[in-house]
Amino acid sequence: MGNLVTMEGKQALTTSLKVAETFGKEHRHVLRDIKVLIEQMTEIEGKKDMPKFGHIFYDDSYGRKQTAYIRNENKIT
Repeated sequence: MGNLVTMEGKQALTTSLKVAETFGKEHRHVLRDIKVLIEQMTEIEGKKDMPKFGHIFYDDSYGRKQTAYIRNENKIT
């Protein structure tokens, strides 16, 4: 099992791939849950406390481009 959080400079980062790997979940289920979380959080007033999610792309085992989420600990202000 790899590290869930890595440091890049002074930022703590994780990806949906790492979350799936660490907790033994299917990546598609983690993606689904993050999408629901983002939808719920955007409905809440005071979005400045919303975690920052971004998209990254990777090649799957078949060489196809796939999407994953990356999240850092910074908040949107």
